[in-house]
Amino acid sequence: SVKLVAEVGIGTVAAGVAKANADVIQISGHDGGTGASPLSSIKHAGSPWELGLAETQAALTENGLRDRVTLRVDGGLKTGWDVV
Repeated sequence: SVKLVAEVGIGTVAAGVAKANADVIQISGHDGGTGASPLSSIKHAGSPWELGLAETQAALTENGLRDRVTLRVDGGLKTGWDVV
């Protein structure tokens, strides 16, 4: 299992991770996951997980690697609108 931050180029990294036989790729968005990082890192790192997921899906599919891994994402549920 490998955790990646949603950034430009995540698809290339995910393809390498899949080739290295990882079974799960966890994509973290800019909203943070566990909150275990310093506040400055949480506030200034990453893109929305939706962009990271789209790029990763495209890169893995183009390289014939999509069936090798399970993709997961995280991002916080902070308000009622996030649930809706």
